[in-house]
Amino acid sequence: MLGSAGRLIRAVVDFALPALCALCGRRLAEDEVAVCMECLTRLAPACAPFCRLCARPGPRPCGWRGGLCSICADHGRQFERHRAYGLFEGDLARAIRLLKYSHRRSLAQPLGVLQARVVRADYILRQAEIVVPVPLHRTRRRDRGYNQSELLAQAVADLTGRSCTPRILRRRRATRTQTKLTQDERLANVRGAFWVGDPGEVSGRSVLLVDDVFTTGATLDACAAALLEAGARSVAAVTVAVAPAPPTGRGRT
Repeated sequence: MLGSAGRLIRAVVDFALPALCALCGRRLAEDEVAVCMECLTRLAPACAPFCRLCARPGPRPCGWRGGLCSICADHGRQFERHRAYGLFEGDLARAIRLLKYSHRRSLAQPLGVLQARVVRADYILRQAEIVVPVPLHRTRRRDRGYNQSELLAQAVADLTGRSCTPRILRRRRATRTQTKLTQDERLANVRGAFWVGDPGEVSGRSVLLVDDVFTTGATLDACAAALLEAGARSVAAVTVAVAPAPPTGRGRT
């Protein structure tokens, strides 16, 4: 964790040193941000087969009921649709980790570009009127210094011509990290954890939720439930990456 002094030192160093690609270390061109164009083009989009509702990939889609993964088929979803740019692996996973844990905030711009491509390509996601990031609890935000989902949401909003409302959705309480929890534990961990500060901002409107990684969708489901309870007409979601369901029932976010 970095304090305010540490963040200031990092900012000074970042300003003084030449800008290098976060993935390959090559010096960036003037029109490149955080990631060089060569590395950006190597970040491959996810390919089917995946669940038609939540976009989780699966090994045997023909066995899914109506094209739905087991979670969507058995429990349904609060969000109307989720889509992700790629799989949480390789350089894409590395870029997300650098954004999330290594204070490489500038990575939100190129990763947001990838999310914006997904939004433009999907009919349901394109209907969204406002963009809302998944919030961090204030203690975790203070420790990290920023909310990576908010940075992504602002980039998506700017690139798709929508407004971003970063403080509308809030956490009632701090929750355990989802990293080592089972699906049932994830659902219980975030159930009722979110609320909408000003329902008038979302009432009757279509909302696009933005987060970094989708594993089981427990967090996005809880966020969507709070938005719908506050009067949102519909909720869709976009993340940078989606992780396959782990065989043991344990996952990342």
